[in-house]
Amino acid sequence: MDNRRLPKMVRFTAAMRQLGMSPSKAKRLLREPGGLPPPVLIGGIYYVVEDDLLAYLGLSGSAAPYIDVDSAAEANPGRG
Repeated sequence: MDNRRLPKMVRFTAAMRQLGMSPSKAKRLLREPGGLPPPVLIGGIYYVVEDDLLAYLGLSGSAAPYIDVDSAAEANPGRG
């Protein structure tokens, strides 16, 4: 069995809300060319790899915050 860690997929706008960014500004980031790796659209919700998102924002490594997207999703049901 392969013991490599699988990438954690997070809801894009919920993660950005937890990092203090408005949903409209977060969605503008999705449209910027280059930079952020393209998200995956599943059921109308954009998902990104957590490590890619944090690296794009310059928050990777020891400065990386913990993103609890489950609590963010509960606070805003039906929202990405």
